[in-house]
Amino acid sequence: MNKKEFDQLSKWVTEGKHLPPFMRDFYDQKSIFKTIGSTGSPNPTVKEIGWMEGHCYTIDKFLKWMAFQGYTLQKCRAKHPFLDINKTVQEIKDKETDMLKHIMGTDKKDK
Repeated sequence: MNKKEFDQLSKWVTEGKHLPPFMRDFYDQKSIFKTIGSTGSPNPTVKEIGWMEGHCYTIDKFLKWMAFQGYTLQKCRAKHPFLDINKTVQEIKDKETDMLKHIMGTDKKDK
């Protein structure tokens, strides 16, 4: 790969175009990784890491490295009834909001 091609690829990766549109914004990424962190691991032998570490490693290292190799993250095309990532993230955000309202005592004012 020559310098011009590498620079074009670097620009594409730096702009986050290797990521699905719903993951290109930092705050959307943060919400996704906070959701993952709140659900726990389906495998009890896997050591848990914090959502921030998972976010930084996955977005800033793994997916960027994979993009430079020609691979991108994409939705599976298998015919299965998958969960909706936007709905799943929103459910966790709503639970966090409800918990904060309860802690601050403002949940009683909403009723």
